[in-house]
Amino acid sequence: MGRVKEAKSKEKKLIRAPEDLVDELSDAAARQGKTFFRYVTEIFEQALEANKMNKTLNSIIDSYKLSEIIKKTGVVAVPRDFLELGLVRMFSEGEEDLLKIWFQTGRLSGFLLKGKFNDEIEAFIRLVKEGLWLVNEVEVKNVEKNVINIRFIAPSISIERSVLLLGFIEGALTSLGYEIIEKNDYRGILVFKIALIS
Repeated sequence: MGRVKEAKSKEKKLIRAPEDLVDELSDAAARQGKTFFRYVTEIFEQALEANKMNKTLNSIIDSYKLSEIIKKTGVVAVPRDFLELGLVRMFSEGEEDLLKIWFQTGRLSGFLLKGKFNDEIEAFIRLVKEGLWLVNEVEVKNVEKNVINIRFIAPSISIERSVLLLGFIEGALTSLGYEIIEKNDYRGILVFKIALIS
């Protein structure tokens, strides 16, 4: 993004804002060594840029927080063919060990999500969709109070990856304080019925 020009020829308009917010903005501008006008103008430009992408600044910030969680769990991107070949070979010898790793990674992810988002289940679903697991679609239905049905649809993943993703999701949900009432794997369609533990 280019530098904001504080040209005197441009008309400036007054915008009303809560005093405490203005004070925080002023402090933030000073910490970055910018004038208040420049700092606030950049924020407006970034909000408009997000709008052009059909995003909000909140959703972009949430995506950033989720990417940080993915990094903290040690997840790395590898070529898909490499992953599939490796999984097939490792599965034949160590399925149980692999499942433990994915379950524990899920638990860590759930732990890292807690308290960072207003809706932890929504954040978890975004984590799965944005986490390179090739999940195309997620359906969430509230069955009754504190009971939710979640269906993850990932038709292009292998049986091995489907089993591991099931373990990851199970680990994350238990870490988020949910009991898994039912779970099913129909090769790329993972279905969970979960209840919040009170």
